[in-house]
Amino acid sequence: MKIGSLCAGYGGLEEGLSPAFVKWLMGLPAGWVTDVPGLSRNEQLKALGNGVVPQQAAEALHILLPDVRAAA
Repeated sequence: MKIGSLCAGYGGLEEGLSPAFVKWLMGLPAGWVTDVPGLSRNEQLKALGNGVVPQQAAEALHILLPDVRAAA
């Protein structure tokens, strides 16, 4: 099985990295970046690359907040 076939519907590797696939991997809602009018593919990938994965941010807060509350 080609890896590109795993990305079916998300651009596949033959077409380069797909913003829709990156958005899906990050767990973002449909159209979060890909439905913004006027953004090129490169601009979408840049925005996604500079973004925060929500699940990762939630875990960081879960770990760090008890320490902040204890210090207060």
